[in-house]
Amino acid sequence: METVLPAFIVIILLLSATLMPAQHSLAAQDRIQLARQAVEARLLERARTDLASVNAQVSDNGAVVDIRLRNAGQTRLADFDRWDVMIQYYDTAGTYHIVWLPYFEGGDPANNEWAIEALYVEAAGSVPEIYEPGILNPAEEMVIRFRVSPAVGHETTNLAVLSTPNGLRLSTYFIRPPLCIEAPLTPGC
Repeated sequence: METVLPAFIVIILLLSATLMPAQHSLAAQDRIQLARQAVEARLLERARTDLASVNAQVSDNGAVVDIRLRNAGQTRLADFDRWDVMIQYYDTAGTYHIVWLPYFEGGDPANNEWAIEALYVEAAGSVPEIYEPGILNPAEEMVIRFRVSPAVGHETTNLAVLSTPNGLRLSTYFIRPPLCIEAPLTPGC
């Protein structure tokens, strides 16, 4: 009888020593599985996201660039304040600039900022969006506008890179036309 109680205590200690690590192992496997599911959901959303550059136009003596984009994917895009817009361009003096532009909401952007000019069902026909205003739904278009200082140089090929919060990246080129095309009445043209 005297050995039953110590044997019982030893059995309890052995069981707890083997079951506790097993419980921790199962909990760790659950956390790994949840993390894997979250990564797969993010990757699926990213795979269903696509932007297409339609065109780019430089105006206002090289200070304003408008880029028209189409949501060519199946994912709604919003949270524009979390987007990154970076540009690489040559100014009128030939100096090369690489600039990250912050988002400006509610109007015309100031120098070295970007904003959404408008969201459209079809930008070429200026048909404004109706369904879910402020969200770029699949097949809708948007025009982003950024203002740069110093101005974009004539006949330079420049690059704009946009990045969405879910990791999609789009690169598009924009070119300021030669002076004779932009202002044909300029002397010497």
